[in-house]
Amino acid sequence: MINTVKILTLLAFLFLGKPVNSQSLTEKEKANVITINKHFGDSIKIPVYTSDVLGFQESGLYFKKENKKWGLINSNTNKTLIPFKLDSVLSVFHLPNIKSYLIKEKGKWSSISFNKKYKIEDCEPDTGLTKADYRKNGYDIDTSPWKRFLVIFNGKQGIMNKGYKTIVPVKYDYVRDNYLHYNEDNKDEKSYIIYNDDKVGFITNEGTVEPVFDDIGVYFPDFVGDWDNLKPSYKKQDLKLMFLFEDYKIIGVTKDGKKGIVDYTGKQIVPNIYDEMFCAESYVREFGNHFIVVKDGKYGIISHQNEIILPLNYDIIEYFDTSKKGTSHIYLVKQNGKYGLINSLNEVVKPIEYTRKELEN
Repeated sequence: MINTVKILTLLAFLFLGKPVNSQSLTEKEKANVITINKHFGDSIKIPVYTSDVLGFQESGLYFKKENKKWGLINSNTNKTLIPFKLDSVLSVFHLPNIKSYLIKEKGKWSSISFNKKYKIEDCEPDTGLTKADYRKNGYDIDTSPWKRFLVIFNGKQGIMNKGYKTIVPVKYDYVRDNYLHYNEDNKDEKSYIIYNDDKVGFITNEGTVEPVFDDIGVYFPDFVGDWDNLKPSYKKQDLKLMFLFEDYKIIGVTKDGKKGIVDYTGKQIVPNIYDEMFCAESYVREFGNHFIVVKDGKYGIISHQNEIILPLNYDIIEYFDTSKKGTSHIYLVKQNGKYGLINSLNEVVKPIEYTRKELEN
């Protein structure tokens, strides 16, 4: 049971948007993606796997393409299990002990899976469970067409829903879902990070921005300390990543090592000229429209529309006041070794003549 939980958790994180410190894939993640995609075949052959919880077991069965049609072959017995009459076959990846496929014949999609004896059974595409398993365990078969799942073909990934509508075309090296769980309330939302050839882009309801960026997302400080003394931390290990800003329909992007902001259509809002960019408030989902930026070692604050809030004159800027909500926010700034407080209206709250400890107390 422990192994099952560990494996299911790992795969859930991989495909449902696990938290990461950079939107670029790490070398380990890249290796993982390559390995996973490789197992799901190429343009002429898709191997069939089933498994116990601890991993796939190759069966000798595979879908094969001949003369533009697909069939199912048992290489152990040299028999054709499904004649070459299928228009399309897509692998559906769920969890290590569930494996299923979408097959298309005469313009109609259906979902199939294989039991441990490699008998073909109808299944539910969003889970990979056979309909027999659903009934045996007392579940009602859910026909909700908005449910989504990852599909793989020819080493590329995409997203379809249970109505067999393509949400994300099957043409990306990796697709990261920005929602942990889709339900009926957000069934029409699109929020995906997409990768190809070590570049990253995104898909929203506004359209698709193809992978052209080196990195995506903007960091924001998390709260640390005792419950009665919480404060935001800008230490690397405490920073979190915000992928998309739905309220403002913008996203932070990195290109050639410099950070900027584009809108959901890919239009440049803030040019890629900054060395670093952070959310200027810890309540990022509530405000999210001011950003601390760093250029040539100097800190400033800009708005999401590229307006200068605080000029790039400071050695450090950090969000200071997390409790007051109103027309302005307060920031801790450092200049010539001394600290002070300035608000987002560029007004001095405390002159720059204190030690950091004096201000924090």
